[in-house]
Amino acid sequence: MTRQARTGPGWAVVLAGAASAVLVAGGCSPGHAGHAGHAGHGQPAAVSESPVPTTTPVPVDKAKLVTDFYTQAFVHRDVAGASQTYVAENYIQHNPQVPNGRAAFVDTMGPYVKDSGVTFRIGRVVAEGDIVVVHAESTEKDGKRSAVADFFRVEGGKIVEHWDVIQAIPGDTANGNPMVPAPTSSQAPGHP
Repeated sequence: MTRQARTGPGWAVVLAGAASAVLVAGGCSPGHAGHAGHAGHGQPAAVSESPVPTTTPVPVDKAKLVTDFYTQAFVHRDVAGASQTYVAENYIQHNPQVPNGRAAFVDTMGPYVKDSGVTFRIGRVVAEGDIVVVHAESTEKDGKRSAVADFFRVEGGKIVEHWDVIQAIPGDTANGNPMVPAPTSSQAPGHP
């Protein structure tokens, strides 16, 4: 698996904090890295507090988090497992047919996704701030297709809120354009 390098000021702070933690754990103060465990003349180095806070939050790739959730829950039909990993227990739901809460979401959507024969394909994922939108296509067992826009709010590394808009895809369109785009190479593949 190829990982992209993370850059920017936030990552520099995280890396600096990690380096200070390693030095302190190894018995060095951040200013005396060359003398592991010693301040000189056989004396242990004084452990000083790092100038970088050790509670610096690690940035969360919200688009990846939601894409991973959606792929596991809907494409691979593991609503319970995906929800346990990615959804907050007190999850707020705005779809009028699904109650609030992670357990209620699993109880409602799990059997539907697992047993109905519905398939999902992700077309695109867009993230801005704490909101991630998945533009997807669902196809029922009888062939009826829908364009779906799922809006997820992410907080503290978990999905905490959801809204959706679902529209039936007609057999013919006046313009001939698809309602859900084909996934690009930068998007997670959906169900074929």
